[in-house]
Amino acid sequence: MKDTAKGRIDYNDLTYVMERFGAPLECIPAPKTRYEEGPLKGQEKINPHVSRFVMRREVKRRWGKVTVTEHNIDVFHVKPIYYKHQNGGWRPISEVASHYGNRRVTLRVGWEENLDMAFLAWWIRRSESIQGSISIPSPFMPNKTSVPLSLYQRPGHAQISFSTATVYPDANPETTTVDGETGYENNTGTNISWSDIHSGASGATKQANDSGTIAHVQVESDTGSNGYRKNYRAFTLFDTSSLTSSATISAATLSLYGQDKGNSSGGFWTTIEIVTTTPASNTAITTSDYTNVGFVRQATGVSYSSFSTSAYNDFPFNATGIGNISKTGVSKFGQLNDKDLDNTEPSWENNHNEYTFWYTADQSGTSNDPKLVITYTTSTTYDQSAAAVGVGAAALLKQIPRTYAATGAGSATVKKGITMSISTLSAIGTGIAKVAKGITMSITTLAATGAGSATIAASRAYLKVLAATAAVTATTATAMVWGKVLAATGAGSAALSRTLSLFRTIAATGAGVADMETVRGIILTAVAQGVATITTTIGKTLGAVASVTARIRRDFWRTKYTAQGDDYEIKYPHGD
Repeated sequence: MKDTAKGRIDYNDLTYVMERFGAPLECIPAPKTRYEEGPLKGQEKINPHVSRFVMRREVKRRWGKVTVTEHNIDVFHVKPIYYKHQNGGWRPISEVASHYGNRRVTLRVGWEENLDMAFLAWWIRRSESIQGSISIPSPFMPNKTSVPLSLYQRPGHAQISFSTATVYPDANPETTTVDGETGYENNTGTNISWSDIHSGASGATKQANDSGTIAHVQVESDTGSNGYRKNYRAFTLFDTSSLTSSATISAATLSLYGQDKGNSSGGFWTTIEIVTTTPASNTAITTSDYTNVGFVRQATGVSYSSFSTSAYNDFPFNATGIGNISKTGVSKFGQLNDKDLDNTEPSWENNHNEYTFWYTADQSGTSNDPKLVITYTTSTTYDQSAAAVGVGAAALLKQIPRTYAATGAGSATVKKGITMSISTLSAIGTGIAKVAKGITMSITTLAATGAGSATIAASRAYLKVLAATAAVTATTATAMVWGKVLAATGAGSAALSRTLSLFRTIAATGAGVADMETVRGIILTAVAQGVATITTTIGKTLGAVASVTARIRRDFWRTKYTAQGDDYEIKYPHGD
């Protein structure tokens, strides 16, 4: 059993099928089909609401024909359960959405790093057509945890817009990019083998041109059996640095304006293909660049028969091609015929010639120039890291960092800001790691070591770990916190006061204090000479070990705990 490349099947659907029918041979998320009627008949149709399971295949051979029959099970849903990833694969929506109903969807932090933007546009249109919405986390609106997306300007909505960039190669003299051609061209009777003319072996004359008004791909056979005298390859480079690294590319199309084509006696090669290139210079094409081409398709090719000599011929990029567009520099592509790309020798004919020509950037104006049209979205660029070493301070206001650190006597602080998705916030030595008067979400680790303190005050936070070690303090005050671990070790204290929190563990070791006030907690412990205290609290477990004190006041639960070696059970009447 296997998932399709880059795709991932929905686990619930897989479990459902395996429990009832056994293990499938193959799992296909969002299988593609085609419209069978209507104005879109024959066009490709996406099915993000379907999981397909191939249970078995039967192969029959009769009268020289092979028939493969698949026995499939399709699981249908009333809503999409798959999204299209930026790598082209289909994956479960649960990866990018914390809630996904038929009409209402809430995306997770980091959705923009995974979702294919063209699919997102389709998804938004679908939701709006059934009076639904797709919302994203809102770090900039304190009174809202999320805000709905729209493709248009609407009150209370975040508008997502898709920009396009159209870029051309430079005309001669080039300053940044170039287009042109290089090839083998020999006299009649030379009879170069296909292997040599494809690989660029010595023994044939090479040509190069980067200042002419036309470029082309061509294969021409010679007079001797299986001999050739011409093979041309082309180059088109584009300066795409204006996109910037924050761009998310959803689509791209390279277009060539046809000038001429010829085929002396029927098919020799079939399609023009787009490939990557690595010329020695971005502003010149030389004979040595003949071998500086890739052999992987970057786009849907254009057949010789459909190649227009009076209009643009479009090559829509595939996921590989989109991935090879540089957001900060020069994107380098080129053209080969399909026989050359696949290194498949044509069906040889004596003195046969096949070619297609198109205009280059050296043609007057830009109306016929090669062009690359890119559809993309951009997001605000935030600092990904802020660091201070020694006595410095790492301060970041109203940002979305990934790593935020100070070492030595410095401090790592976020204050009066709205911070979201911090992977690590830490201070080492005598530093302080603190979030004050801010709204903080999804902090994985907030830590201070040495004589520092880890603090959250006047904040709304989602914490997994809030920790301080040695003579330090781990504290949240007047905060709304969802945390899993709040801990202090050594002579420190782990405390929550005047807080609405749901903590899994709050702990202090050594001479520390583990304290909760107005808190819902699951485990509260103090070890050695610490104090474990809950005031106005709903808690499940309260523990104090050795010469410590365990106290519960105004508790609504029957709680069993240990203090000074004895077991106690306290139950307060509801409302007391």
